[in-house]
Amino acid sequence: MTITPDDMSVHQERAYVMAHVMALIGLGLCSYWIHLMGGLASFSAVDESSYVFNWHPLFMMIAFFFITVAVLSWRQPSHTRYSRKVSHGINFSVAVIAMLVALIAVWKSHLDEDSGYVANLYSFHSWVGIWVFIFFTFQWMTALFAYGFGSPEWKVSFMPYHKLFGLWLYQGVALAIMLGIQEKEGFIGCSYTVTEPDLWPTINLFEIPLKCWISHLMGIFVIATVLLVSFALHGVEGRGARPPMPTGEEGDPQPLVPETSLT
Repeated sequence: MTITPDDMSVHQERAYVMAHVMALIGLGLCSYWIHLMGGLASFSAVDESSYVFNWHPLFMMIAFFFITVAVLSWRQPSHTRYSRKVSHGINFSVAVIAMLVALIAVWKSHLDEDSGYVANLYSFHSWVGIWVFIFFTFQWMTALFAYGFGSPEWKVSFMPYHKLFGLWLYQGVALAIMLGIQEKEGFIGCSYTVTEPDLWPTINLFEIPLKCWISHLMGIFVIATVLLVSFALHGVEGRGARPPMPTGEEGDPQPLVPETSLT
């Protein structure tokens, strides 16, 4: 069986839809996970730092959902270039705000004197997370400047780097979420008691606490979303993909659209 470019494009369209569904399910699982861990508390609450902290995973998953929508905006069917650009920018802006709220939740919960102070930036998760946030914010600000005030030539030259670093940062956000899930599972306790060698661990899977099952599934859905997004954005020629760049009389590449339309 031969897979043609058009077949690949059809599968990419399905991946586009499924990526949205997976990201939304992941957010729903995170909400249920937080419910199992006691819910949420107001940022001004006293001696409830663990519940204030729960805003952190919730808003990180909200950010992940909006980043997913943002990066897939260029695959939106039946939309103009301008509407895709607006969707991309708005969803990324919402994601930046959500990530900032998530960091504030950590800061507030770690500095609660009544609950006991907690060190900041002590874990690998926190190191990866803070650097992803810094570079993500830098990517967002440079894009606002480049595509809001830059010249057409600058926009064209900047685009390959914007796309490359954007996908890397999306994967970085997913990595930070994975590390955060793993770290939190260490605190809530996901193991089970064994009195002899655990030679057949699969028969003990249901000994794992429900909240750990939910966090495991949440991580799986995050990974699945990233894989689907990567495939949906893959530059396969054919239906739904960007057509080959035309050439001029001397074989020089010509822009697909006039430079004056790159606004």
